[in-house]
Amino acid sequence: MVLAKKFFLFLVALFFLTASDLYSETFLKDKLFPLDIIYSDVKGLRVILVDKESQKLYLLENKDDFFELIMEFKCSTGKNKGDKIVEGDSKTPEGVYLITGHYTKQYLSPVYGTRALTLDYPNYLDKAEGKNGYNIWIHGTDKEPLEERTTNGCVALLNKDIDVLSDYIKVGLTPVIITQKAEFYNSEAEYENRKEKFSKLFTLWLKSIEAGTYHDYLNFYSSDYLPDIAWWAEWENLRKNFNSFSLSKSSLNVFRESNKVYTLWLNFFLDVDQVKSRVLKRKLFIKYENDTPEIIGDIYLDGSEDLLSAAMGIKNKVMFSQDVKDLIHTWAKAWSSKNIELYGECYSSEFFSEGMNKRNWLMYKDKLNKKYDYIKIDIKSPRIEKKGRHVKAVFFQNYESSGFSTKGIKTLVLKKEEGRWRILKESWKETG
Repeated sequence: MVLAKKFFLFLVALFFLTASDLYSETFLKDKLFPLDIIYSDVKGLRVILVDKESQKLYLLENKDDFFELIMEFKCSTGKNKGDKIVEGDSKTPEGVYLITGHYTKQYLSPVYGTRALTLDYPNYLDKAEGKNGYNIWIHGTDKEPLEERTTNGCVALLNKDIDVLSDYIKVGLTPVIITQKAEFYNSEAEYENRKEKFSKLFTLWLKSIEAGTYHDYLNFYSSDYLPDIAWWAEWENLRKNFNSFSLSKSSLNVFRESNKVYTLWLNFFLDVDQVKSRVLKRKLFIKYENDTPEIIGDIYLDGSEDLLSAAMGIKNKVMFSQDVKDLIHTWAKAWSSKNIELYGECYSSEFFSEGMNKRNWLMYKDKLNKKYDYIKIDIKSPRIEKKGRHVKAVFFQNYESSGFSTKGIKTLVLKKEEGRWRILKESWKETG
């Protein structure tokens, strides 16, 4: 506790120092709470922070509720100061971006050095504000010494530096924050307060989708921004037909875009009847006015399916899984009751196993039915997997009859025939 208090007093004192003192080597070895990173629960997340004023690029890593400096490089930004507005203004944009590509020198003009990391400028917010331009990259250069503010808007590093940096980034995952001047929280308490505020907002927003009404959901959005809501009626109908479902957080990152606008990069799961969807990736742009949050932009990240499609996919998967389980249940029940006609309906006309076609297989089974006074089949833990047009079902089977008993693993391969799943082949492995 004493050390923690000393650290926070030291951190507060730093805010009264000059910019050069602020970025001293001593300071950068301590815990960092950058003002532009509100919250991240992704341990190990690496973030690139570009400070245009000091002409420095920092690589930070999330060490569990605080960020630590991994490395820093001298950089060169646009020839002209200020935020990028239009193509050709030779300014470097300010905001939060994502690395979308990584290209090495064989694919580049020599001006970009040994490699280039492409950014998603202009992003949604840039376009909404009427900004334009393209090809804003972090790239290398062989011009030494590296002079300040020499690019047409990109962020340039010496070749040796970007070669090192490239080992620490992940395309589609690494955020890049470009700011006029990097600032830091005065205290950890201030950081915790903002973190709690956005975490609560995210939870309530998810709850409105999970169990709220159309109006509950829209209450989170600015009156000046109308999100796509065409999916809601179908989504509400799906919710009623699920036995159980929930939306749960996978990860949440919150970044500051400007003094009043923040970006939530959120990943969440949709769980329906114990079936979990792939991660849904969404980005919300939040404006805080008079301490009241309003969503002013809402987009899915590249590669993410939308909520309704995910729900429909799970519904189809659940229905498909249930259809297969129904077939297995009918098959086991028919076998146990020695109902050879119903048992035979569970098999495909193309069935072939253990050297027998369907006709011979049923004759063999009927002979066994007559041999034993009773047959009892118990099935446990079926695992169902779709393989192209076929389905493989694997489960533990306990067979008991008046004359013979065994247990083991049964594998059924199924195919759709006349609108129903039927057994194409089967195999058995005794386990003793």
